[in-house]
Amino acid sequence: MRLNHAVSASLAASSWVLLDCAAPLALVVAASLFPVRGALIDVGLALLVFASGEAVRRFAGRWRVLDLVLTLAYDFERYYRERPPNRGFTAGGF
Repeated sequence: MRLNHAVSASLAASSWVLLDCAAPLALVVAASLFPVRGALIDVGLALLVFASGEAVRRFAGRWRVLDLVLTLAYDFERYYRERPPNRGFTAGGF
């Protein structure tokens, strides 16, 4: 009976060690998947709004939820429409 308890205890301990080794790997894999999905959803939404143009603007005026989702994109567009970027600017500052 003591042997079964010892085997059971060692299996439990080894399963915890395996879990401790696998958990960081699983977290890294999960973290690498979610930001990509979020970026793809964001780009897809931006392309959808760009392609549909004014029709989405009219719906956003009617539906509060859609207006909240698209407010940031419309603010970004309005900011650069009112203040166009300097044509001489380069990324390196040269």
